[in-house]
Amino acid sequence: MLHVEGTDDGRALLEACRESDTPVLAYKVGQADVGDFAELHTGALTGDHALYTAGFAQYGVPTVESTTELFDAGQALANSPEPDGANVGVVTAQAGPGIIIADRLQRAGATLPDLAEGTQDRVGEILPGITYAENPVDTGRPMPEFGEVVEAVAEDEHVDVVLVYELFEEALGFPEETLDGLAERVDKPVLFATEGPTESMADDLAALREADVPVFTSPERGADAAAALARYATLDDAAAEEEVSADV
Repeated sequence: MLHVEGTDDGRALLEACRESDTPVLAYKVGQADVGDFAELHTGALTGDHALYTAGFAQYGVPTVESTTELFDAGQALANSPEPDGANVGVVTAQAGPGIIIADRLQRAGATLPDLAEGTQDRVGEILPGITYAENPVDTGRPMPEFGEVVEAVAEDEHVDVVLVYELFEEALGFPEETLDGLAERVDKPVLFATEGPTESMADDLAALREADVPVFTSPERGADAAAALARYATLDDAAAEEEVSADV
């Protein structure tokens, strides 16, 4: 994770990012005119923000707009298989947060693909008729079969990243058994977002984190992390293609 104020050798920085075997994320500050203050603080010039952002994108590095996004996206990348694409499958236990997530993902450049016909049939058999079996999948509320729905979406061949949202209800808890090891089994990121009384869900959150499930405490934070993974996959593929073209 990079917090960048400026550099006097931008090309070397970008090439180091592209050559790294470890995924790289960047938070480039200085979009407004803070050059004098930044130079006084560190001796570095902040430079043209748009050029930095374009350069990072060209070299396969997604940029974020806050330290919260930087740490959340870093957690998601560090604890997940690298995504193959920008298609996000969303499973939500409540429609309101699901709408927030869908809107935020698409505005950030992620896509919400149609689920495979077999997945929709499988989800439809699990869910009652008043819910929504497309993408985002909305179960209406937490339910004992919630984990089965998550598993069905995670196994869908059209989905590259999975984002699950469930408002905590103590009587049901979270689908910890399903989420534990699911990302490794399907070889794609599986992120979990929630809200609720912190003390009541502390043990459930701890169990998810112990299982290396990236956890986020709002629909917005979960969506931003999933969107960063989607951008990473897209930019990484584009940078690799450009490098091959340059070699040819």
